[in-house]
Amino acid sequence: LVALAEDFERDSDVSLAISANLLRVIDGAAELKTLPHRAGVSKEAVAMGLGFLEKRGFATRSKIVELTAKGAAARSRYLAAAETGHSNLRPLLERLQPRLFECLEPHPEGWRAAAPKPSTLPYYPMVLHRGGYPDGS
Repeated sequence: LVALAEDFERDSDVSLAISANLLRVIDGAAELKTLPHRAGVSKEAVAMGLGFLEKRGFATRSKIVELTAKGAAARSRYLAAAETGHSNLRPLLERLQPRLFECLEPHPEGWRAAAPKPSTLPYYPMVLHRGGYPDGS
């Protein structure tokens, strides 16, 4: 995944984490309140990512997040790159898939066992400067 991110970010103005988790789910426009669930990341991660996108002219936001022409172009580049990257990564992930889901079960005595299971996981791990976990918690 790190190599995939390095390849992608070499030619992109937007990180793979923001592209995969936010740009992917904003098809032109999206309701702000739906983004954490749709992207599989925390509200804080959405706020951080949208702050980046707004500051650099990729999106505008109020209750609705809208991609600018620059944002729509970045989304298109991500989708094209993801198709190529996923086709290269898919055989490996398909072999690992049975083991990957074993890792998603929290330890029965840990705090995560009592937390509701997320219905959506991020497409790429997104960890904020404040800490947090790649699943958005």
